[in-house]
Amino acid sequence: MSRRQNRSITNFIQHLQKYDQLHDQPTRMFTDHLGKDYIHSSTSQIWNYPSTHDCPKCSDEGIWDNTECCCGCFDCVRDNGWTWGSVIVTDEQLDTAHIIPIPCNGSRLVGADEVPTEYTNLELITRILTDIWDHVPDWETDNPETVPRWARYFDQSPDRTHMIICKELNLWESPETARILPMEPGQPWALQNLLPDPNILDDDEVIEMIAHLEPRQLFQDEEEDSSEKKDLCTEAQQVLDESISNTFNEESYRQLSNILMKLHQM
Repeated sequence: MSRRQNRSITNFIQHLQKYDQLHDQPTRMFTDHLGKDYIHSSTSQIWNYPSTHDCPKCSDEGIWDNTECCCGCFDCVRDNGWTWGSVIVTDEQLDTAHIIPIPCNGSRLVGADEVPTEYTNLELITRILTDIWDHVPDWETDNPETVPRWARYFDQSPDRTHMIICKELNLWESPETARILPMEPGQPWALQNLLPDPNILDDDEVIEMIAHLEPRQLFQDEEEDSSEKKDLCTEAQQVLDESISNTFNEESYRQLSNILMKLHQM
């Protein structure tokens, strides 16, 4: 194998393992890649999950596919070096096979329904930092020897999260040089402020909610003739009802604007 081919394969493997954005879920995203054109299912979907895995926490909090635990609990994934299982990618042209460890952040139960869900990078960071600060003894600000350093976090976390720390906390250092910088007690909470608000629906949830809306008649007809105001309100409701099955476009916006202007002028 040539040096160029070897470098290309190394870059390819690193690309598949690089999930270093705030809200990335490595195992889920890696799995989503399977079956795409650049990973052929006939040569790549050979999994190597822990075969003798009887952790009760994984049984409850892990993500399972039939009888296989495809994303372990936080503790097991941490002890496994922040990977979980592996996949063998075969290059038939070069007659080579490459075992790629699957990056993983571990899972926990989420929501009222307690659905097993993989940690995002940001959630993993805040979990580790909170655990660290829960076990940091009192330290004196005027005694540099007692101040915890960022090396403590870097040694307990996956590499993919290190640049997130440097960027989001404005350390202005690379992870290699940021190791000696002091940690500040409020930094885990500064990162927690970046977590999505669970009470705010994301775009997919909003679309799903709108898709299940049904037209309704908010302004009931009466025996006497409707007033002009009621007619305008009914017209506005009709525009909204039509937008459920169609796109709310510029024309819909114009119609509603005209109706509101007439109502305002009454």
